[in-house]
Amino acid sequence: MPRSSQTDLHLFARVSKPNTLNCKKRKAADDAFSEALAGPAPANKKKRRAVPRMSVPMSIPFEDTPPTSPGSSQDVAMEDALPDMPPDLHHLMHLNAAFLSAYALHIAHHGSVAPVDLRQLLPSVAKAWGRRAVQVHDIRLCLGVAHLKASVGRTCSSPFQLTDYGNAKICLEVVPQRRDEMSTSPVDEDSLNSIFEERLAKAWEDYCTSCTGGYSVSLFIDQIPLAPITPSSSLAKAGPSLTKGHRRLEAILGPRDRNPDAEHTLQTSSSTSSLGITPQGTKIETPPSSSSPATAAPSSRASSLLSRILAKQSHAATLPSPPTKAELARLAALHRCEEVLRILDLVAANKVGGVQRASFSVDGLIQSVQGSMRSQLSKEEVLQVLEVLDREIAVGFVKMVKVGAVSGVVVDRSMRPKEGVVRERLALKGAVVA
Repeated sequence: MPRSSQTDLHLFARVSKPNTLNCKKRKAADDAFSEALAGPAPANKKKRRAVPRMSVPMSIPFEDTPPTSPGSSQDVAMEDALPDMPPDLHHLMHLNAAFLSAYALHIAHHGSVAPVDLRQLLPSVAKAWGRRAVQVHDIRLCLGVAHLKASVGRTCSSPFQLTDYGNAKICLEVVPQRRDEMSTSPVDEDSLNSIFEERLAKAWEDYCTSCTGGYSVSLFIDQIPLAPITPSSSLAKAGPSLTKGHRRLEAILGPRDRNPDAEHTLQTSSSTSSLGITPQGTKIETPPSSSSPATAAPSSRASSLLSRILAKQSHAATLPSPPTKAELARLAALHRCEEVLRILDLVAANKVGGVQRASFSVDGLIQSVQGSMRSQLSKEEVLQVLEVLDREIAVGFVKMVKVGAVSGVVVDRSMRPKEGVVRERLALKGAVVA
């Protein structure tokens, strides 16, 4: 067969996809063969030097490492300052640090000009301390430790004082000598904490040296003098008026609550009453000569007022009972009877035919009366007047008739009473006749 015919036959043959796997193998073999012919490749790239890692020496002391948090550093410093102190005193040191932190945060938000109310500050101190609720006694104890006798070379004291403004409002203020310093610079917590720790340690050391036998931490804490609470000048000015109000209230409420065997006591001052730190059992007996002019008049006024009230109550008990709602409605209907009688006479005279006896439906007659009255009346009030005329005042002239479900009113003009008779009957029933 000629060559051209074989080529023509291949044109009609089926064409299939090349085997990709065989192609990849063939390409890999060709690459390997070319590399073998070319020889080894020259080393153009430089090797990277290995950088030695820095090892942390294990001999670095713990004190040189930075603390994990400010709170932990303060706690470690407090624990290392006095390692031989009992845990209760460490808790007291932590309470003072929480108090200073809460105060610094408060003045950062509200400023240092106005006094700080302890009712707002104590929850923040308790949250920072994290042991229990903090009371005013705890703050006084911290300030009392800060005001203790300083050691040699330390003359700085606590810049805070407690002031009473009355009505259980005790505020934390800066002493006037250091007010300018505290207003221009922030609170130095580290310095104040160090002063507190030093004075607490010195007081504990003095206590331990003075005790011959065993020592008690609770007894040591109890003998620490508390910071005083000074009354404000405004409270001192308002003291006389408050005392006068207390005396007047006692004079008014005395007959009910006073025990006849109890002594008459007065509070020495309004500041001690607002603090609640007055020792119990201290009573001041008022001499009768000095207190009689001030208390005689209020007591007499109170007794006379009470006697008048009791007299009014006894007199009201003897009076007859007031009229009921039905009786008041009947009395109002009696006052309207004369005017309704004239209207009924005119309505019956205008009836077609001019008969002496005329009948009306209740609703129609009520509408006629309402349209002829000088003052507006309701349907119930007109019906009440018609019932009173039928039963008591104009018997025979007005008669209400009910047949089944139909109600009507019959007016007989021949039975109309005279005006004098109507007035006499109204007077007998209790109505006021003009």
